[in-house]
Amino acid sequence: MAGGGQAKLARHAVEATERAHRPAEVCLDAQEIRELLEFFAREGLSGRITNGATTRSAQIASVDATRGVMSLELSGDLKGPGTATLELSHLHLNYTLSVAHDGKSSPIVRIPDHMIKTVRRAARRSTPPGELTLSFEGPGLGTNGLSAPVLDLSRTGLSFAISYAEAAPYTRGLVLRFSLSTATGKSARFTGSVKSFREQAAQIVIGLEIQPAEPSAAHLLEEELESALYPGTRCRDLDVWDVYASSGYLELSGKHPKDFADLRRAYDNTARKLEEARDVASVACSPREGIPVAVGSHLKLYQSTWLVCQLSKRKLTSGGDSNRDALREIYLRIYETAQADGDTRWLLAYVQDLAPSWSKRLHIEVPQRYVASGDGCLVPFRALETHTDPERFFALARERGVLPRFQVAENHAELGRLAARDLYRIRPAQYLDALDLTADRLSLAGTTARWRRAGLRRERSVLIASDGGSRCAMAVLERAERGAHLYGLLDCVRMYPLRLGGERAFAALLAEAHRWYQRRAIEQFVWLDESNMALPAFDLGFRDLGKATLTLLSIDRLPELMQGVADLSSKKLKVVSPRADP
Repeated sequence: MAGGGQAKLARHAVEATERAHRPAEVCLDAQEIRELLEFFAREGLSGRITNGATTRSAQIASVDATRGVMSLELSGDLKGPGTATLELSHLHLNYTLSVAHDGKSSPIVRIPDHMIKTVRRAARRSTPPGELTLSFEGPGLGTNGLSAPVLDLSRTGLSFAISYAEAAPYTRGLVLRFSLSTATGKSARFTGSVKSFREQAAQIVIGLEIQPAEPSAAHLLEEELESALYPGTRCRDLDVWDVYASSGYLELSGKHPKDFADLRRAYDNTARKLEEARDVASVACSPREGIPVAVGSHLKLYQSTWLVCQLSKRKLTSGGDSNRDALREIYLRIYETAQADGDTRWLLAYVQDLAPSWSKRLHIEVPQRYVASGDGCLVPFRALETHTDPERFFALARERGVLPRFQVAENHAELGRLAARDLYRIRPAQYLDALDLTADRLSLAGTTARWRRAGLRRERSVLIASDGGSRCAMAVLERAERGAHLYGLLDCVRMYPLRLGGERAFAALLAEAHRWYQRRAIEQFVWLDESNMALPAFDLGFRDLGKATLTLLSIDRLPELMQGVADLSSKKLKVVSPRADP
C-alpha cells in the first residue's frame, strides 16, 4: 500500500477524472424514456436505486405505458417511502431517473417525465480474449521495464492497474511509450496518453488513450478486438452475394437480381480492396455455421462522414434471437470503426420511404430528435437513374424544350468558392459540412487521395451554370469505384439553384453530366434530386428509384443510435401489467 502522501495524490487524480467525465443532458422525450425502460424490462438488466443512505440493486419488472407506471423488483426494502434515484447503464450511456416509492422491495412507480443522460465512456470496452501484457519503454516515472496485464481494451484505449506508489507521478495528458504482447508471442509498439484514474482493490486503474506506433500495431489491436467486442461477426471474407439475393435487397426499387449479374465481379474485386482499407471502409458479416446470414458496409465518403449502406439480412424461419444479435453486432462493428476515426463528425444514411420500420426508427427518428440542437439533419430527395447517353439526352431535352443556353464552367476555383458560399442560403450547415460542400473542401482532394491509396477511385467535379455572367445553378458530380455500391448511388449528381429560377439551368448541367460520366466510361449515374422534380425527369430518360431521405446524425449521438439498435434487436416484451396504481 502506498504511503499517505502518495495515496492522497492518487485520490486527487481519481477525483479530477470523475469531474472531467460528467457531461450531462436532461431528456424530456417521453417516447425515448418509455422505450429505454421497456428495453431494460425486456433484457432483465439490473441497475441500482438509492434512497438516502440505502442502495439496492433494481430491475424493471414491467412497464405499462397506457397507465404511465412501471413495477420494480429490488434486492431489499428502501427503509421508508420517499423519492429515490434510479440509475441504469447500458453500452455508452448512464441514465438517472427520480421515482417516488413506498419503501417496499416491489414498488410500483410512475414513469418519470424526465431523465438525465451521461456519457459513460466514449468507446465500448471488453476484457481481452487472452493474456495481453503492457510493457513500458524508456526511462522516467519508474516505468522502464514495468509491465502489467491489460484489464480492458477498446478501439481507442486500454486500462491497467498499478500500486499507489507507482501511480503517484502520473498526471492526465502524460504521454507514454509501451508495447503490447500476446500469449502467442506477438508484440507491437504503441503510444498512449493518460486519460483517467480510478481506485480498485487497493490499486489505481489508469486509462490510456492509445495510438499505434507502427503498422503492425493496428493489426494486432484489430485481432484482439475481433473476438472480444464482435464475437459473432467477421470481416467480409465470406461470399455474401447470396445474402443480398435471398434477402430481397436486389429487388428494391423495381430491380431484379439479373440486373446485377454484370456487377458481381466488380463488387467482389472492390470488396476485397475495401476489406484492407480500414481508413476507407468497414465491412462486416455475421455467419451461422460458416454461412453468412447478414452483411453491412460503412464507407468513408467525405472527410468527416461515413455512409452506412447495403445492410442486408437473409430471410430465415428460425433463430430469431441469433438473427437479431447478428444485426446488432454488425451495427456495433461498423459504427465503432467510424467512432475510432478521429476525423468523424457525421453518420450518413439514405432511407427509402418504403424502407422497413426498423430502418426508419434508427435512421430517421433518432436524427429527428436532434435537429433542433444541430446534431441531426434530414433532407428528402428522389433517386433518378439514367444510362449515360449525351446524344439521347440532348435530343429529349430539345424535344421537351428544356435546354436553354447557359454557360457551364467546370471546376472553376473562384466560381466554386462563391457558389459554396451561396449554398448556405439554401441548405443546412450540417449538410454542407458533412458532404464537403464548403469552399476549402469542395474538390474532395483529401478523400480522393485516401481512396487512391487503397487502389480505389473516388472523384468529384463541380459545374457552375451562369446566365449573362451571373451564377444561377450548381451541379456536384461524384464517382466511386465500380461495385462500391450495388445501386450506383455513389456515381451521383446533386444540383442546387443559386438564385430564384436557377432550376432552369438544370437541364444544361445534366447535359454536361452525361458528357462527364461518358468520358470516364461510367454507363449510368443517379440524380439525387432534392428539388421536388424541378424537371420532367421521366421524359428525359430517367428511371425512378423512389423517394428517400438523407439523414445525418452527429457522431456525438452514436450512444443514442446504439441504444436504438439494442432496443430493436432485443427480446420481445412480455405484457405484464403492474398490480395496482402507485
